[in-house]
Amino acid sequence: MIKVVGRPDDGSVARWSGLLRGGSRTGQEFGEVWTKTKADAEQRSNFLEDDLGGTILSAEASSAGDGAVDGSTRTKAIQCLENLHYKVIQSGLKNHHDKGARPVKRFEQRDKVSQAWLSALCTPMSSIPSPEFTQAMAWFFFVPSPACSSHVGQLVAGKPLDQFGETLMCAHLPFDSWRTRHTTVENTMEAIINDCGIIANSEPYGLFSSLIPATATALNGDLHHARERQGLVPDFLVTFPAQHGPASSQLAELKCISAGVTWYSSCRKAVDQRARGLPKEYLNKAQKIDQKYCGTQPNHTGPLQQHLESYGNLLCLVAGQYGDVSQDFHELLKGLATSKAAHIAQIEGRLVSESERGLLLHQLRRRLSVSIITAQSCCLLSRLHHMAPGAREAAKRRAAAKEREGLAQLDRRAHFEAHVRGRRLHSVGVLRI
Repeated sequence: MIKVVGRPDDGSVARWSGLLRGGSRTGQEFGEVWTKTKADAEQRSNFLEDDLGGTILSAEASSAGDGAVDGSTRTKAIQCLENLHYKVIQSGLKNHHDKGARPVKRFEQRDKVSQAWLSALCTPMSSIPSPEFTQAMAWFFFVPSPACSSHVGQLVAGKPLDQFGETLMCAHLPFDSWRTRHTTVENTMEAIINDCGIIANSEPYGLFSSLIPATATALNGDLHHARERQGLVPDFLVTFPAQHGPASSQLAELKCISAGVTWYSSCRKAVDQRARGLPKEYLNKAQKIDQKYCGTQPNHTGPLQQHLESYGNLLCLVAGQYGDVSQDFHELLKGLATSKAAHIAQIEGRLVSESERGLLLHQLRRRLSVSIITAQSCCLLSRLHHMAPGAREAAKRRAAAKEREGLAQLDRRAHFEAHVRGRRLHSVGVLRI
């Protein structure tokens, strides 16, 4: 852990909450709270070698807020304190002697979604089981994983397991822990979008399959498998309602990444780096299918690429290991909160205030944050059971059992058709003489 020297206490928020909880207070009580709050702000500004000039906390208690009585004085004061507190932490981490320390390297990855799960209560929509909560808190404080402590040093796909579990999260192991993580976040996001009055179709079927020649998608063709014959399968087809004219649809791709040297090696936002590469991946895949199966010449636009571009910019939704999300995620959540507020206003016949809209946005962030941090923690805990040498053999036995079950289904189907149509089965449409 890294302790920021000179960091003041955080009693100001509690003092302001206690001041306003009981209704109106005397001017003397307000003056006492304002004096202590101003002292906290001065301590933080002295640490930053700055002054409070131009801020609300530079005024005396008698002139604070310019006579405002709507509660905006408290809001501005707390915002000023939080801004100073964030700058103090940034300055302390920047001047820390160990530049390779995990908090120094990973603190910039945090955003509003990555910390929203901390305010979640134990409700059906926001509860986190104890093992997952313990792991999430370890990630939040950048301390070693308690679940991996007894396995440190064991080989995982040829690499020793580190105390933070990052080697385990990035290793290729049997079973579908990555897919389970992705599906958990995908289902939550689909429910959030639909609850806000916007239509979200998860993994839409047949968007691009009609543009691929039948010879490629036929049996024994290059794209004969169920998912490959679709060409491109985005995670979401989001249809936004329009006040005037037809509704607009946009494709969205969801990715979940793990902390490791691939994405979290620098101070830059890892989720945004991953998101920037998604449109190019989609475009390359569309161009490859156009050139190979549709006869499109290089540097020309084929039918799949043209259809892909008709949906506009791709929504790149990336969720990181610490609950951090990409910029498109943030913009989408803001749009969903606005849509939810408009839906409430239409149903209840009243205007939704900005403060209520902010509460709706925080609720969406909290719901998504709980889902991401739980899915990431479950992924780590489940992969602890998959790194043993016997796990790969168990996966092979599972695949063999699945193959035998598929053959058994074909056998049952053949015997059922023989029972219904007779033993002498003939191909439909063939005249036998």
